[in-house]
Amino acid sequence: PLVVFPQFVAKTKEFTRAVVRVIYEEKKPDVQIETISIPESQGPKRTNLDLFIASLPSDIKDSFRGYLDRWMQAEYTIYWGTVAFTLRIPWQGKLTTMLEAQPTNLRILSEKWATQYNLPTETYGRYKDELMRSPTIGGLIAAGRTYLEYQNLTGEDVALILHSTDKLVAELYEITRLEER
Repeated sequence: PLVVFPQFVAKTKEFTRAVVRVIYEEKKPDVQIETISIPESQGPKRTNLDLFIASLPSDIKDSFRGYLDRWMQAEYTIYWGTVAFTLRIPWQGKLTTMLEAQPTNLRILSEKWATQYNLPTETYGRYKDELMRSPTIGGLIAAGRTYLEYQNLTGEDVALILHSTDKLVAELYEITRLEER
C-alpha cells in the first residue's frame, strides 16, 4: 500500500472576483462577465456593497442598491459576510436578523422566527400580508419556504420583499425607541 501526504508549497490568492452568466435561449449562448478588482491588501475575506450588487442578477441590482443605501443611512446594522449580507436591528436587547441576502437568493422572516424573536403579532402580520400580495411569494410562503431563489421571482417580487422588510424594520425600530424612553 502507498500512503501519500500532500504538501502545499504556496497558497492561492484571489486578485479578481467575477460573476459569469451564461444565457442560453435556443441559440448560441450569450456569456456576460462582470469583474471587480479587489485590492491585494483587502483580500476576499468579506463582501461589500459594490461586490454584492455586482453579484446580483441585473434586474434587481437597483432595488437592492436603493434599500441598502437607505438602511446604511438609517444606521441599521448591515453585516457583510463572505458573499452575502444580513440586515439586523436591535430588538429586545440584541441584534436580530430581519433579512439575509445571498447572490442567488434571500431569506425572508418566517412566522417561526417572528415568534422566536417575540415580534408583535400585528407588526409581523402586516409584513406577511404585504408579501402575500404577490401570488408567487404567497405560494412559496404557503409551501413553507423562507429561502427564495431570485430565478423564481420577478424584479417586482424582490422589490416587494425589500419594501416589506423596510417597513417592518422601521416599525420595529420605532417600537424599540419608544420603549427606551
